Amino acid sequence: MSFDTAKFKLSWNNFALGYKAADFQLLTYVNHGTEFGGSIHQKVKEKIEMSPNLAWMAGS
Repeated sequence: MSFDTAKFKLSWNNFALGYKAADFQLLTYVNHGTEFGGSIHQKVKEKIEMSPNLAWMAGS
């Protein structure tokens, strides 16, 4: 998070949240309220893991 004291407002903010269980991990994030994303990492079998990711932008 960044605060611009001259303009008395936030100039940038980021937020991330993660969760870990025994067989998977979940992560989600927001950057400046316009970029969103997340991923899940899962151990399918002892030697097989997968991790799809998703991200998108909102606004211009």
